[in-house]
Amino acid sequence: ILDALDKAIGSCKKRRQEAVYLLSELSDVPDVVERIGHWLNDPDSQWRHWLIQTVEQSGLKRCAPLLNGIIENDPDPSCRAPGIHAAGALRADENLPALLRLAKGGDYDQSWELAWALKDYATEDCRPYLKRWFEDDGQDKHARVIAAWGLGKLGDKRAIAYLVQMLDD
Repeated sequence: ILDALDKAIGSCKKRRQEAVYLLSELSDVPDVVERIGHWLNDPDSQWRHWLIQTVEQSGLKRCAPLLNGIIENDPDPSCRAPGIHAAGALRADENLPALLRLAKGGDYDQSWELAWALKDYATEDCRPYLKRWFEDDGQDKHARVIAAWGLGKLGDKRAIAYLVQMLDD
């Protein structure tokens, strides 16, 4: 099917985009996941951005490991941010270590994106980072609310009280 699909796509970007929907129905086939992985390394950042969103929206958990390189190394913020978001939405075990490494490093300047993904996971491994962002008064209010949401899912009473306070804000 991949050979037939390649012939049908040719050099047409629109057909390649539509082909992703067909492939998403076959994501249990290793060759299909490999193809999506190949496309996720395409030099065209607009294509990668769109493909990452499709992986998330289609719930392609088998493609989740392919997001780790994007999460940790993609030089384009328009790809890295949706990669982080997709990992949170998919909540695949394979992505949590990459997210935690990024949070631990502290050199990623969009902590609210990481907070959002870790809020989706809301595991004990996420707690120290969510707590760090929540307790940082210099942190953007948006990031603090998201971190509190994740901590609230973990039963943190102080974070829950903060969320209630924000409802009245």
